[in-house]
Amino acid sequence: MQRLIDADGFPAAYRLRTLSDRASFLNVNAPFTGGEPDIFLHLPSRIFDPTVFETTGVELLNQCKGKRLVLLDEIGGLELLVPLFRDALFRQLQEEIPCVGIIKERKKSREALVYNDLLRSVVSVIPITQATLSEIPYHLNKVHIPQLPFKP
Repeated sequence: MQRLIDADGFPAAYRLRTLSDRASFLNVNAPFTGGEPDIFLHLPSRIFDPTVFETTGVELLNQCKGKRLVLLDEIGGLELLVPLFRDALFRQLQEEIPCVGIIKERKKSREALVYNDLLRSVVSVIPITQATLSEIPYHLNKVHIPQLPFKP
């Protein structure tokens, strides 16, 4: 995911990105021009485009086959309500490929039921709070993560 920033420095939109696109992946924030592909959320109107997850999102998950590691950034929002993407995500979580990601906690929202299904699909969930931030390296060291071809 990449946050697109308007001329005043405020988030204008969010789009899907892939790690293989190193230039945009390493830049979490990028200038918003209005012509960027794969924008799934426009701000401040909060207009959500599910077709980005039905197409690009599913394609990106399908491309994970044969990879050494899958990184998922902030799963747990409206994308879980997109059936094609949700099914592809659950299939990916059943693969033998190590997967590290952020799952947004959803206790009281329309995504809550799907969120609970998502939690049942993962092996380990580590709650992240201000108090547990220092424990993240310990937990990640317990997961076998293959050496990546470049250092981010």
